[in-house]
Amino acid sequence: MTSEILNQAAEVLRVNGIEPTKDLVFSACIMTLTNLGMETREAVDTVLGTGRFNEIASKVYDNLNA
Repeated sequence: MTSEILNQAAEVLRVNGIEPTKDLVFSACIMTLTNLGMETREAVDTVLGTGRFNEIASKVYDNLNA
């Protein structure tokens, strides 16, 4: 996902009275893609970069089993 698209998402939030943060913009984009039918793994990788879903899932797994 390009910076231009992320900036457009931030502007949509701002216009609707929501102060956009980086995490909020990423979350909103991921949620939008999953609501449109994209698998969560693919949506996360689309927004955050290829391989990020597996990286995040590994960290969660490691922390839960620590």
